[in-house]
Amino acid sequence: MTVLKPNITLRGARPFTVHTGLTLVESEDERVALSVFDVLRDDAQSERADTRASVYWERQIERHDNAQPARTWLAERRLRYPRWNKALEDDLVEALGLTDHIEKPVFMLSMGSARKLNLIGAFAGGADCNCLETPFAALDARSCEIVAELLKEAAAHPTRAWLMFDFSMPDQMSGIHPINCIRLPRDR
Repeated sequence: MTVLKPNITLRGARPFTVHTGLTLVESEDERVALSVFDVLRDDAQSERADTRASVYWERQIERHDNAQPARTWLAERRLRYPRWNKALEDDLVEALGLTDHIEKPVFMLSMGSARKLNLIGAFAGGADCNCLETPFAALDARSCEIVAELLKEAAAHPTRAWLMFDFSMPDQMSGIHPINCIRLPRDR
């Protein structure tokens, strides 16, 4: 396992290290767990662009005020991530059932479709470190299978890190190895 980010320290938690492969960031307090992702993204943005590890972390899409089409939302992310895999994006749009929704404004998407859009960004983005927030929530069964398969591949990836926040180990993750686990305390 390669170390991508050593000794991340959050208030009230033991330091931990981000390794390549898949890591479950588990906490009863969503704010604490998601602050890990903020630290990673902010550190990457503050480093020189030519030396920083790219981090994909976007909070769940704000649907209520986002009138841009889903296709445009993806195109904007494509510009941010130089290793974006357009072929994978296209495959995932079809596999996750978004083909009929890709021209809709984001605010018209269901929570599940908005989550799928964000997951496509993470999987197609090519970032060194990818942060996923409750990736199975609001997904249909077929999409859960696809995401689980992608995370199975991520668990064995030799150069990329995948951090997945959830309140506990999702059922869809059974049988996926290796998975590192970081349990964070509740914020006080």
